[in-house]
Amino acid sequence: MDASASAIASAIKAGVPTSGDIVQITEDNDPNNVIGRPTGYADAATLYDSRVSCDELGAECGASIEIWGDPAAAQARMDYIQEILGSTTVLGTEYDYVRGNAIIRVTGELKPSEAAEYEAAIDGYLGAPTE
Repeated sequence: MDASASAIASAIKAGVPTSGDIVQITEDNDPNNVIGRPTGYADAATLYDSRVSCDELGAECGASIEIWGDPAAAQARMDYIQEILGSTTVLGTEYDYVRGNAIIRVTGELKPSEAAEYEAAIDGYLGAPTE
C-alpha cells in the first residue's frame, strides 16, 4: 500500500463524492512552511471538498494530509493543533485523524456526519486505529 499523502488523498477522494482536486504540497506552496524541514512533515497534500470554500491551501479547503517521520510525531502534531484550536473559537475547528505516521486534518466546516465520510474512507484505506 502506498502511504504517501497523494495516495491517501486519492483513496479519500474515491470514498467521498464531494471531494475533488488534490494539490501536492511542496516547499514552494506550503502554507505552514515546514515541509521537508527537520521538525516538519515529509509529505503533504490538500484535498478540496465542494461543500466548503477556502482562500489558501490547507485543511479549511476540505482536508489536508500530512506525513510525519513517525507515529509519535503525527500524534504530537495533532495534539498541538487541538490544543491551539481548543484555546479559542476564532481559529475554527477541525477533525483530526492519526493513522500511523499520517495525520488527516478535515475542516470543521463540515457536519460531523460529513466528516464521518472522511473517517470511513481513511479507515478503508489505512485501517482503523488500534487502541
